Amino acid sequence: MIARAALFALLLAAHASAATPDDYRAFAVEQAKLHVPGTMKNPRSAEFDDESVQTVPLVDWGNGKTVWMHVGGIVRGTNTFNAVVPSRWSACVAEVNGELQIGILTVGSKVIHAGKASDLAVLELKRVAREQADKAEAKLAAVEAESAAARERKSAAMREEASRLRDEIKARGEAKEADAERARVERIRQQGRRDGHAVVSATGKARGRLTESEIKKRGKAAAAKAKIADDDAETYASGFMSGALAAKSGQPLPY
Repeated sequence: MIARAALFALLLAAHASAATPDDYRAFAVEQAKLHVPGTMKNPRSAEFDDESVQTVPLVDWGNGKTVWMHVGGIVRGTNTFNAVVPSRWSACVAEVNGELQIGILTVGSKVIHAGKASDLAVLELKRVAREQADKAEAKLAAVEAESAAARERKSAAMREEASRLRDEIKARGEAKEADAERARVERIRQQGRRDGHAVVSATGKARGRLTESEIKKRGKAAAAKAKIADDDAETYASGFMSGALAAKSGQPLPY
């Protein structure tokens, strides 16, 4: 209540208004008592609850030129079945040229009276409605933009994850291929060892006199016989020499 009173005071002081908040309130109640009963089923039963009346400044109205107040309260009256029914009335009140004027007086959502300031009130309502529509449109656009950004972030994350999985699968495949290649090379080396050991062992006692040059020649012949590819010749020759030297010194193959 203190904050509302302070706001009233600031608005009225800023516009050098001669009317006080109580003046707005009293004028609106007077107009309500004049126009509302005629809209009721039983006009004579109308009872206005003065304690329910509230006055709120319409700070968005007037463009800084006119002070508008929203005044509202409760009126009770009997219906067709003689039951007491409460209704809420409200009025937009402005001070125009030093005179308090009703803009629009409503009961519920129904306009029951358009006062001297109704044209101004309609303009204000349209302006406020446009501003609210613009705000709603801007909010919707922001929500859509954020939604689009969220979708893009999700898509980017999915693309990144897909790329990571592809790289991981590729790396695994390359590692598997590398393991397979190492195993293949080792098999060729082992074949060379077995062949070198067998060839030298077959020379009997003469194996001790075999020179390294002769072993290499026998290795080349063995490679040709085993149809070893040129790319694998060096690996085979290395294994052949290892097996041959083991046989020359009378040692069995370690594996």
